[in-house]
This record gives sequence, C-alpha cells and structure tokens, in this order.
Amino acid sequence: MRVAANLALLCLALLLGACSARDSKVGQPPRPEKREETAMQIELHTDSKRYHLGETVELMLVCRHEGEQPLNVLFRTGQTYDFIVRRAGAAGPEPGRREVWRWSRGHVFTMALRHMTFEPGWSAVYEETWDGKDADGNQAPGGKYEIIGELVCEPAFKSEPVTVEFVK
Repeated sequence: MRVAANLALLCLALLLGACSARDSKVGQPPRPEKREETAMQIELHTDSKRYHLGETVELMLVCRHEGEQPLNVLFRTGQTYDFIVRRAGAAGPEPGRREVWRWSRGHVFTMALRHMTFEPGWSAVYEETWDGKDADGNQAPGGKYEIIGELVCEPAFKSEPVTVEFVK
C-alpha cells in the first residue's frame, strides 16, 4: 500500500511539473538568443579599394561562429545575407547620404520562418558582385562608398563598413 501511494504521489508530481512548464514547448524550435558580442565574427572583403568607373566590385562576406556555445537564430525569409552600398558617411536619409545599392533589391525570397543553430566553429562565405551601378541601373558617380555585409537573422550580425572609391 505504501509503495502504491508513493508511486501515485510521484506520478502526480511529474504531471504537475509537466503542466506548469509553459516555457518548455516540446517540438518547438529554439528561440533566438541574445547576441553574444564576440561569438559571431562577420568580415567583409572586396577585391580592391579603388576602382575605375564601370568596373565591378567583388564582395565576399566571411562569417564565423567563434563562441563556445551553440547560437540560435531566426531568419524571417529564405534570405540569409545581404550587401548594402551607401555613399561614404551615409547614416540616414539626408541628401547625399542615401543607399545606392542593395544586393537583395529585386530578389524574391520564400516567406518562411527558419530557425538555425550555429554550432561552435560554424562558418560560411557568401560572394556577390556589385556592378558599380545604383538601384536604378545608372553608373554610380565617382567618389567614396561604404559597403556593409550582414546576416539577416535575429539577432542581426553586420560587418564593419568597408570603404571603396570610384575614380574616373
């Protein structure tokens, strides 16, 4: 009798514990984690720092998870990365400081939530080419441009800007 009562209490405790654990959803993907500042290294490289008008810019985004723990992220679409080009010093919508080109503009991505876990040591390289033209297809004028590469997940990870110059 005593064994049956203890077994019944144990089952009741397990049942109550399972019912009250609202945060642990079985079958749910892991939630995006708060950004670990030094865990994800994002570096943008270009094939040169100086170009003549009409030349293309080869872009390479190198991503490495250098943390010691897995990092859970959320992608809201099928897009994984992007490259953004702005006039040098561009930080907002002021005249002369606008976005010139964005790799993803004009692309169509699936509308699907994607949960990913970056294990320690994970790395990826994404490469694209900027043809030196603005979003309307016009040759970008001579001058300096800042280029940023990013992983478009939550939390987001962006490279430091790389400055390139177009000369005549």
